[in-house]
Amino acid sequence: MSEQDVSAEAQAAIDYLTGKAIGVAALTQRAQELAALKGGKRDEAYVKVQVAFAQAAEKAGRLTSEEYVFFAGYPVEGVHSDRWFAGSYDNQLGPLRQQLNDIEKEHGLSDGEYWLRGDAPPEYQAVSTMYEEILDRKFVETLEEFGLHELADMKRKHPGDYSVMRESGRRNVFEKQDLSAALSNLTATYEGEAKRAASGGAYLAAAIMLGSAAECRLMLKARDNPIEASSAFSGLPPEIRRRQGANPLSWDFITLIAVAAEATWLGTLERGEIAYSLPQLATLIRVNRNMVHPARYAKDRPFVYIGEQIYGEARASYALLRDALG
Repeated sequence: MSEQDVSAEAQAAIDYLTGKAIGVAALTQRAQELAALKGGKRDEAYVKVQVAFAQAAEKAGRLTSEEYVFFAGYPVEGVHSDRWFAGSYDNQLGPLRQQLNDIEKEHGLSDGEYWLRGDAPPEYQAVSTMYEEILDRKFVETLEEFGLHELADMKRKHPGDYSVMRESGRRNVFEKQDLSAALSNLTATYEGEAKRAASGGAYLAAAIMLGSAAECRLMLKARDNPIEASSAFSGLPPEIRRRQGANPLSWDFITLIAVAAEATWLGTLERGEIAYSLPQLATLIRVNRNMVHPARYAKDRPFVYIGEQIYGEARASYALLRDALG
């Protein structure tokens, strides 16, 4: 295929993938540079290569945006802290630190004594806020110094977003084994995606996201109640147990619903003369979620578009499922 035969969209895709390939090559080079330097974590020359390594890893697609914020920003945090403790910022922080010390003495605090957060007198809190603002500004300047302009811009304009992304990246590095927390976080992500999709009229996408959120909630319930889950699983038909492992993470959506019903986490909700079967509502959610598979959609609903009405059923079913699971 010649360059003339490539559409603009395909050319954009080629450019994107080429950038990834360049990132992979740069990543290998940066890794070699790090190995050759063998510097300390706070050595600024070493930190520069660490930052370059993180930039190459992000460009190569080896780091998510959240992981990049953590991996690139963390070594710079070390440099910033070292400069702070070494007195590099004392020309601005020194007078404020003296004011804080004076206020502590005026209120009878001894060395090593501190107020709990929020309990300090207003004048102390005001000076402390100025102190923190200068520290934040110095950190932003340090990010700029190490070429992390996009992170500096985020920290300056959207500090809350920076903190959230950094913490997400940190947890993804150090807390991978906390699967319950991961499932809980993923549930919230799916629910948020469902709301955003529905608000834009993308009801199929919203229904699929609700199905994924429901599966997460069922899995989380099983993981947090292992004895009940194991007992319920042992009561399922042999053909299901042979097909699934003992770990709830290996259970498919059908099995999770069956376990929840067997464990009586999902029962019947009665309101007046009407009874709602929660396992059946969970199955409805699962059926809508399965429309993500083209063959299933083409077979079961070949010319039916999942619109607002069907999404409304899924949303109502999900609300009852969520309340039942706690």
